[in-house]
Amino acid sequence: MTGRWWAGGVAVLALPMIGLGLAGASLARAPPGGMLAPTVVPGGGLRLPARSRGRVGARRCAGQHARRLQRRGLRHPAIRRRAALPTDPGVRVEILALEPSFTATAGTVPASSAANAAIGFAEAAVGIPYRWGGNGSAGSGGQFGCSGLTQAAYALSGIALPHNAAAQWYSGVHVPTEQLQPGDLVFFATNLSNPDTIHHVGIYIGGGQMIDAPHTGADVRVEPYNWPDYIGAVRPHP
Repeated sequence: MTGRWWAGGVAVLALPMIGLGLAGASLARAPPGGMLAPTVVPGGGLRLPARSRGRVGARRCAGQHARRLQRRGLRHPAIRRRAALPTDPGVRVEILALEPSFTATAGTVPASSAANAAIGFAEAAVGIPYRWGGNGSAGSGGQFGCSGLTQAAYALSGIALPHNAAAQWYSGVHVPTEQLQPGDLVFFATNLSNPDTIHHVGIYIGGGQMIDAPHTGADVRVEPYNWPDYIGAVRPHP
């Protein structure tokens, strides 16, 4: 009896009574659809069909390529995309050593020219009577309300602030109390958890002092800023 058999993906002709030198091999007839099963080869190893060997071989080559790149100090592009930090220990140490410089305070920074001009304007206004809604214009009799004073002070440097204390809260960078600088705007609110309740603003001048236009019956003056209703500070920017 003769028949076509498959060994390792190769078709062979099997004849009865003739040894084909395949001792220890298990030949597998190709099933319908052409799917080939693994066969045992001499010595007990497992041999995959040709089509399966192609897929496994491709994966093995990709792995060998990645290892070659790694030996050369390179990385496969797909691996590079996933990397958060370089794998070289020395580079990682250098990067981590720089990390504090991005978060630590770098000491006292001199007030900007705009801040200095605003402070100079506010100092010149000390002693002028408070007027609700006043912005120093002729229509206001040259008098100021709190946000009108800060608005006019920063207008000298081309920084436009809204004429409203609560709105000025959103006109710059919010500054932690320990990083206050002269020229920063300091704000006060009835609810310290809600900036919408801000009712007053002044210009910080350093040394725990501010210049503000406080209320009806008072003049623009220098006074401490650390009121119980202090909510925070803003550094205006153009």
